[in-house]
Amino acid sequence: MNCFFCIYILTRADCLCVKSALAVAFINIRIPLLIGGLVNVLSKYASPETSTTCSRSSFMEDIKEPALQLVSMYALQVLSAFTPVFCGIIVLSWPHVGPGL
Repeated sequence: MNCFFCIYILTRADCLCVKSALAVAFINIRIPLLIGGLVNVLSKYASPETSTTCSRSSFMEDIKEPALQLVSMYALQVLSAFTPVFCGIIVLSWPHVGPGL
């Protein structure tokens, strides 16, 4: 019974580690895409033909959504990669995984 409990704990901790790593990987893929969207808005307003026709309020409206999405992804990245929960999962699973390596 004790052996099955150890396997269950090991599998559960490994699943949490894998899920956390996949979440961080998804966020790390999403961030460059959001930076691209932000650069597209900046380049739209930096071109000479639109710089004279666009107002400051339209620039703020256009850049607000990509900037907020980018900031939220960075916040999620910090929370998912460096929280004590993520570190705790690794610390708790390592004694079970280490000897098997």
